[in-house]
Amino acid sequence: MSRRFVLRPLGALLVVALVPLALAACGGGDSEGNGDESEATPTAAATYTLGDIVIVGPAARANPNPVSSVYMHIENRGSQADRLVGVACPLAGMAQIHEVVTEGGQSKMQEMAHGLEIPPGGHVELKPGGYHIMLMDLERPLQEGETIEVTLRFERAGEITIAVPVRSYDTESTDSGMGSGMGSGMNH
Repeated sequence: MSRRFVLRPLGALLVVALVPLALAACGGGDSEGNGDESEATPTAAATYTLGDIVIVGPAARANPNPVSSVYMHIENRGSQADRLVGVACPLAGMAQIHEVVTEGGQSKMQEMAHGLEIPPGGHVELKPGGYHIMLMDLERPLQEGETIEVTLRFERAGEITIAVPVRSYDTESTDSGMGSGMGSGMNH
């Protein structure tokens, strides 16, 4: 058996193994985070299930200021809509569900006082520049590499506390994935 023959299958195996990882790290799609069901489910290390709700890849933004944002992918595998109606974090004096809206060419964040609907059989992306959880009045800045607890309260499914890794986000990128380099140019 020649050395060249042995390397080809190994090389092909390496490509097959690395392509999904590269795609997951880069993110993809240009979904606006509005429940559009055309985007594929992201691949991520952390997945939580609460009834029909599946939470994938939560991450918080490292920030030297007393505010931060939390992002994730939320799926509703049920036949009825559910709604994310509340959030809490022991480190935050206040936690809210936010959206980014554009009025008169200016983008601004606003609280979603009635929560965020997760459509039946659909999903919603919480990401920079779109829907997100805003953590305010933090006891201390969040540091890259640490993990914080965030409690999510859904209208139908109930409440779940999840472990959320804190990551650094590249504010130059417009990537929508949960991998490195994710950002929107907006610091929230």
